Amino acid sequence: NSRGMNLQTDGNSGNHIGGSVIRFNTIITFDKSCIGVSSDMSDVSVEAYGNILIRTDSGTNYINSTDPVTQSQNIQSSTDISFVNFNLRDLHITSSSSAIDFAVGLVNYPLDDIDGDTRNSTSLDAGADEKN
Repeated sequence: NSRGMNLQTDGNSGNHIGGSVIRFNTIITFDKSCIGVSSDMSDVSVEAYGNILIRTDSGTNYINSTDPVTQSQNIQSSTDISFVNFNLRDLHITSSSSAIDFAVGLVNYPLDDIDGDTRNSTSLDAGADEKN
């Protein structure tokens, strides 16, 4: 198995961008961290916020990086957080999900969710889906 998201480099720091933001994703992995950041990217600032990160093996390392990653309002879990159908990977959140309103207070967020539904700052849900 592999990570859900991996930030890598070609080894040429001249190609590095100033920063990377990982926001409002729903990432599920089995036996690896959900997000990995290459150790060759120490000159790139990385932020992760508003994400749902699930490791089904009950591991506790959700973001693997030798350098600090600024994190805010990420849900970290080892199991279903009230998705429509976790086993069949219907990862839309239900009204009882802990993701509901979890990201309220974040100001830099995508205006629409994965389905094109509008996000609202006063009821901002974590992850790729906004419950409407």
